[in-house]
Amino acid sequence: MQLGDLPKAIASLRQRIKQKPNDATLHYLIGEALIRSGAAPGNAAFVAARAAWERSIKLNAKFAPSHIDLAKIYLRENRLDEGLQHLEIARSLDPQDKSAYSQLAIAYWKKGKPEMVSVMLAALNKLNDQERAEEAHRKRLEAVGDASSPEATPVPTQQDSSAAQQQQ
Repeated sequence: MQLGDLPKAIASLRQRIKQKPNDATLHYLIGEALIRSGAAPGNAAFVAARAAWERSIKLNAKFAPSHIDLAKIYLRENRLDEGLQHLEIARSLDPQDKSAYSQLAIAYWKKGKPEMVSVMLAALNKLNDQERAEEAHRKRLEAVGDASSPEATPVPTQQDSSAAQQQQ
């Protein structure tokens, strides 16, 4: 899938699912591959992606990405209440997952609940602010680390020492 050969990825995932039919991650991945391959509401690939994510959740109800992707399918099918249910589950499983909040904002907007849209967007903004602050902190630590590393501090050579003694 990472190389962009989706038909090959789908075939490989189907083969692996035959070998490990109870692997929630494989079901999640084939759903992802089917959607990336252009599945659209009403076609067989779309239905198969939905079924794969439903199966993934049955196998591992605590895997937030399956809940989020299944919710996206439900939202595209205008099954708003089911989509909201899975998004809220995903948010409770992984409160740091920004995609849950953005999808919740969309779902609540479709439901005509602007106050909930505001709540979800505020939470998303807070997560984005935290991520920016953490990235800035990480960059500062790297800069300090680079400045104190042996490569950043010139090591005096014997020639430098001799020159310094001659100047004294």
